[in-house]
Amino acid sequence: MPGYFEDQLAHCRAMHERELASRFHKIFAENAAAGNLLSGYTVLCHRRAVADQVHAFGEDLVKKLTAFDPEHSPIRKSDFALAKVAVSDFQIFAGEQYARSLAKIGRGLPAGVIDEVFVDGANARVEAELEIEGHRLEHRSRLSFWKWAFGNLKRQVWTAGVALLSGAIGAVLKAGWDYL
Repeated sequence: MPGYFEDQLAHCRAMHERELASRFHKIFAENAAAGNLLSGYTVLCHRRAVADQVHAFGEDLVKKLTAFDPEHSPIRKSDFALAKVAVSDFQIFAGEQYARSLAKIGRGLPAGVIDEVFVDGANARVEAELEIEGHRLEHRSRLSFWKWAFGNLKRQVWTAGVALLSGAIGAVLKAGWDYL
């Protein structure tokens, strides 16, 4: 049964896929209207769109992961790993969409432009994964702090209860001994 985060992840991924397609259409429309469709500017705009969308997807996942207090959160430890995999998958998807989108005008571009490796999308993915990992460590730390604090409190209450009980038993025995 999918949990809270899996549902949020599916909605977030679908939204960002639509936004990426919309940005690609907007880039084509603007550059076609300006007569720059076969220029390097179109390629740069596509690359920037991929990097921005991967970054925005990572930010949205971080917001979903940190929306609740860790003590009362529906987020599980495994959701952080799932988020990192999702960002990586989305970066791969965005790269495929980039190549597919530029393939429409590929004949007019210089040879090798579409296949050229660009690192902006990968950098955005790495930044998002590092941010998710940081929040995972913070989540784990806050959970372990509360467990430690309340566990320590339980031990202290138990110790204080035993001390008070033994003091009360001692007082009753002393009063009984003095009475005899």
